[in-house]
Amino acid sequence: MWPKVLVVSHSNGERGAYKAASLLYRHLCRQGVNAQMLVRVMEGNDDSTIGPVTRLGKWVSMLRDKSGVALQRLFGSDDGNTLSLNVLPSRWSAKINSMDVDVVNLQWVGQETLSIRDIGRIEKPVVWTSQDLWPISGARHYEYGYDDNHTSGHRSKAHANTSGERVSVAVDKWVKRRKQHAWNRGMSIVCPSRWMADQVKLSEVARSWHISVIPNVVDTGLFKPLRKQFCREVFNINTTKKLVTCGAYNLLRDLRKGGDLFISLLDKLASHAIASDIEICIFGQAEHPGNPKLPFRTHWIPRIYDQQTLALIYNLSDIVVVPSREDNLPQVGTEAQACGIPVAGFNCTGMPDVVDHRKTGYLAKPFDMDDMAHGIGWMLESRERYGALSSEARSRAVQLWSPQVVIPQYLKTFQEAVERCNSLKGINAQSLVSSD
Repeated sequence: MWPKVLVVSHSNGERGAYKAASLLYRHLCRQGVNAQMLVRVMEGNDDSTIGPVTRLGKWVSMLRDKSGVALQRLFGSDDGNTLSLNVLPSRWSAKINSMDVDVVNLQWVGQETLSIRDIGRIEKPVVWTSQDLWPISGARHYEYGYDDNHTSGHRSKAHANTSGERVSVAVDKWVKRRKQHAWNRGMSIVCPSRWMADQVKLSEVARSWHISVIPNVVDTGLFKPLRKQFCREVFNINTTKKLVTCGAYNLLRDLRKGGDLFISLLDKLASHAIASDIEICIFGQAEHPGNPKLPFRTHWIPRIYDQQTLALIYNLSDIVVVPSREDNLPQVGTEAQACGIPVAGFNCTGMPDVVDHRKTGYLAKPFDMDDMAHGIGWMLESRERYGALSSEARSRAVQLWSPQVVIPQYLKTFQEAVERCNSLKGINAQSLVSSD
């Protein structure tokens, strides 16, 4: 009998870390696990998820959410980086402790989902899926503050000297101290990538926690190869050329996601031998006069709100580019490969876990636009090579990220966390008896 699981997330939405949490919960249920999901912000009509249902509850939840955003803007820097203080009292620990569950899986709980103190008061075994750096660091969810010349993924010294950045650093240290004080018992942590596991080992907050490396689930039944021409017709894209696609929430403004790097890449790609056979697709961004002028014909697809549409977008593409400077296990990369689409990215942070270099895509030197352009050309210049990349991408996605592979790994980790907790309770009880 597997443990009863409670998945805790800021939201049950279909974007980023929220989607990862929702997918895990749904596939736990589909495989017969007794699972529940608890969220601050309810999206859609999922009656099985626990969240605010009364008008007052929704209002309070919205207020907490808005407060988290306001605090982020107050202490964040100009480049739109994300941080969470989690200072508002949440009182969820008492609710969680009273629930009939054996293990608690925390997912993305920033933006005042739970207070730092309240997380420390959860008495049940905690397995935290680290979708970003927040559980193991201070206030920041990622490092941010990248150099303007794109040659480094580290923080810019010039940026760090601004008064706003000095305040942000002080807040970051304050939040880290609060975590170290409140989280004085060991937790288990799931890292979707080896890069994240390495960060945990260096962390002052979490380096003593039990680490498991388990990727996020990809719904390989939904994200699968489809007929390319049909998918293009759905979006009224009338072309026989190769489509190089890139997309993310807030792509063109989020330095971490590397939208500016993608724009620079296109300038390099325009002088490549295959340039005349390429067009560009950017999703998550509507066509607008303020968009940058690009050297290729570009198809703009507005923000996507459902996963079926996203699967069509991957399948209308020939190459998907994930130009992130800093990322854990970007789902655009894993989902695209599940559709049999080779992926290009930079050989940094979590991307080596996404792309098997020259087998399912191409990993360029960070952040070398010439190398990235070369890699895209290398993938597209040979039909036989492209076919092999596509086939291997789909095969590897099913082997690594399908629910049938990922869920058993999670269940094993949950079971081990419960056993460690019970063993520790037994040791403590024995110590009390001995002392008497």
